[in-house]
Amino acid sequence: MNISTVLDHLVWAVPDLDLAIKEIETATGIKAAIGGNHPSHGTCNALISMGDGEYFEILARDNSLPAGELAKFCQNLSKPNLVTWVVRTNNIPEIIKRAESAGYQTVLKEMNRLKPNGEQLKWQLLWLKGHECGNYVPLIIDWQNSTHPSLDAPSGLKLVSFTVEAINPKPLEDIFSLLSINVNLKSSLKNRMIALIDSPKGILELEGY
Repeated sequence: MNISTVLDHLVWAVPDLDLAIKEIETATGIKAAIGGNHPSHGTCNALISMGDGEYFEILARDNSLPAGELAKFCQNLSKPNLVTWVVRTNNIPEIIKRAESAGYQTVLKEMNRLKPNGEQLKWQLLWLKGHECGNYVPLIIDWQNSTHPSLDAPSGLKLVSFTVEAINPKPLEDIFSLLSINVNLKSSLKNRMIALIDSPKGILELEGY
């Protein structure tokens, strides 16, 4: 069965959301809009659309909520980090079937957040486990019937390129092929993710480890 997986968003984890919004606005000329919070994680976010159904998410701890593992991670960062990437699919059950048939474990969670206008977004988020590739393997999302966040986020950014670099790219190549994930993957002397984003003030380069 065919599945479709396309880049949905990049996650820029930060220790301070307000400060990060200001820094990104200074660098790009675009101010991110508050998206809401994630009660199950204890995090909050702000968003900017990158067009083509893609967006840039700034993620931080929400101090009004109990801190989950992700919130603690953000809080303890010494500097912002391109912590992960998310692909959108039309068929999570098929991805689970393929992954588990290949010996991986999967964790599927029902997620939600309340937007500032009161609209509730609900989605499914899938983690692939049983590999040693860390966050270089993306999270997989199905927005179901929710309005996609890129549609009402501030615009003005455009993703020029997103690249995953790996000392040993073969395990990642196998996973990406198995799950029909299309991404620029190349061999490198270190493991990292690099995003180049065009803005009114020029190219913004983000890096993650």
